[in-house]
Amino acid sequence: MDIASQNLKDDWMYIRFQDCYKTHFLPVDEESNTYELVASAGSFATPIVINHDNPRGFATGDLWTPHPTIPGLWRHTGRKDSMIALSNGLKANTKEIENMLLEDTRISQLLVFGAGRFLLGVIVVPTHWKQNQGHFVEDIWPTVEKINSTVPTYMRLLRGMVLVASPSKPFATTDKNSVKSKETLALYADEIESAYLNLGTVAFCEGPAQTFHHADVLPFIRGIVRQVIGRELSDDANFFEYGVDSLQAIRIWSRLRSLNAPFAPAVDGGANFSTSALYRNPTVSKLTSYVLAQASDAAQDSEDPCEHINALVDLYSSDLCDHTSLPGTTQEVGRYVFLVTGTTGALGCQLLEYLLRRTDVCKIFCLNRPSTLSIVQRQSDSLARYGISYSVQDQVNSGRVVFLDAALAEEDLGLSSITLAEIRSTVTHIIHNAWQLNFNLALDNFTAHFAGVRGLINLSLSSYRSFPPSFIFISSIGATSGYPGAVPETPLDDPTVVIGQTGYSQSKYVAERIIDKAALDAGLPAFIIRCGQLSGSTVNGAWNPQEFIPILLRSSFETGTIPESFPDLRWIPVDVAGEIIVELSIQGTANPQTSRTYSTASYWHVENPDAAAWSEMVERVTSCGRGVQSVSTMEWLESLGRLSSSACTRQQLPAAAALVDFYRQYALSRNGTERIKLDTTDTVRKCPRMASLGSATQWMDKYLHAIRSLTLDM
Repeated sequence: MDIASQNLKDDWMYIRFQDCYKTHFLPVDEESNTYELVASAGSFATPIVINHDNPRGFATGDLWTPHPTIPGLWRHTGRKDSMIALSNGLKANTKEIENMLLEDTRISQLLVFGAGRFLLGVIVVPTHWKQNQGHFVEDIWPTVEKINSTVPTYMRLLRGMVLVASPSKPFATTDKNSVKSKETLALYADEIESAYLNLGTVAFCEGPAQTFHHADVLPFIRGIVRQVIGRELSDDANFFEYGVDSLQAIRIWSRLRSLNAPFAPAVDGGANFSTSALYRNPTVSKLTSYVLAQASDAAQDSEDPCEHINALVDLYSSDLCDHTSLPGTTQEVGRYVFLVTGTTGALGCQLLEYLLRRTDVCKIFCLNRPSTLSIVQRQSDSLARYGISYSVQDQVNSGRVVFLDAALAEEDLGLSSITLAEIRSTVTHIIHNAWQLNFNLALDNFTAHFAGVRGLINLSLSSYRSFPPSFIFISSIGATSGYPGAVPETPLDDPTVVIGQTGYSQSKYVAERIIDKAALDAGLPAFIIRCGQLSGSTVNGAWNPQEFIPILLRSSFETGTIPESFPDLRWIPVDVAGEIIVELSIQGTANPQTSRTYSTASYWHVENPDAAAWSEMVERVTSCGRGVQSVSTMEWLESLGRLSSSACTRQQLPAAAALVDFYRQYALSRNGTERIKLDTTDTVRKCPRMASLGSATQWMDKYLHAIRSLTLDM
């Protein structure tokens, strides 16, 4: 590819691409801001090799990172095959670590490991062998610290994960002296396993706490947190609201395991760390209480979970102000202005497309989180991935689409006073779609999202218009997880329906209740849409590869097995869901003059009324000529568990290995074949498109083709 270098004094490692090809940067890992370059036909050149469909072009396999402040500049950071997938779904670019370590002349060879684990490690070969391996680690530790200061936190190396090779076990190499990863990892499998098992004794503070009195444990935990995250927090500050990630959580947790014997049994040690207690107790005070409770066999949680949910609802729905319009404002009938959050995601880009299709929608404000990558580029790539052909730049130039960087949890959503005034004067509908999908996080870690809900409610109620904008919230079937029968299209006031469920499901339930109270207490015209399982696009089969169904199907091709029983499929394609939600948002809220009569939010259910049997998917997978066999669900889960435990000897893990526990809970709930069903009677009456969908069987072949194309060797 023809690449133009930009002569910038402090940015010599960045380049700018010429326009002979059209360049697309597809997200590989958002945590490290890494993208893969795909080149497609440009102004006067077309790639000879086409190996990518959406967008159509040549996927180079090269990884790039955008300049933090200058749009259009990119730095090459390695190859896609140098990425290691950690068990938490994050991807680490090992080439970046290798290059920096090899700058130390005391190291002649090295190999980074950690596929399928929670964190990375490295085996180093000294240029000159020493008698004491520990001294060698001490010698090179300044180099490691320098690396840790530049790479993302989840890629940082702990001292106990830096292993020194043995002279009696030379690395397996090729004729060109390149390290053979698979063979070398197998050679050092025992040492790698021991390193993970011994992580609990890694010291981060000066000496262990010797007692289990509150006065001793509190400052000890305070010191651990301070050293791991590099800043002082108050004892009641939530770790995760200050940027603590999964690796830092492990570092805190591994140190807690070394307190002393009485506490050790309370923690699940070994290679698979259980940090769930940290997510449930994300402050110094709560973690101290948890440690003391475990040591004395006391109950972990003194607060009733239902009371806690109700308390959160009360906290974020208190002191609501009624809507008061600004004198002189007009209400133009039949012309709509939308504000949509999270438009770069799978559903968000579909919402944007179907809003753009409508001639009665004259303007769309798109609120997304800030990023170093241009929002126009991010939105364009997202639309292209799902076969949507709108020119985002043209829509921006025309003024019909306005992109805004927003911080929903901040006062006024982080928007300027001028922007807020325009929104309050013009917006007729708010669709709140953005939400963090993380099944590890406990309920209390979603407080920023609850603040965002409240901020958007305040925005609606502070509208200058005669009637506040309709507030449409995209909820989830997860918010009804424990309901015993078909879920009605009504509020669920009893929080027991989400007790024992994931923090994500509970957070959606809390958000529903907050919005309900805003409708009751302040007359907010609120509409809550509970979505079932959204599947891939009907256009090209594209399905978010990070979702659990695509991961399951990918792993079936990788392992040669697929579970024979799974809950029935009520999938609804993501593009169809976007169309239905836009239709409901306009038709269902067409009479704003009635908004003051609402005493609760209206509920709609977007789910396929027609179920397809899982056996139909199994039949397609097993008959596609790839040698896949159906096995019992338990056998499939056990095989994934075995593969996960042997991660240190495999560079390529089956995609589902990191989600074994999730699949076990999902597959075995409700006897393994039943699942929650959303009643769609009222929604179908409001939107007949739902009634004519047909079952997911019609799209299965397209989905399988798209999923199989996710990896080049399939």
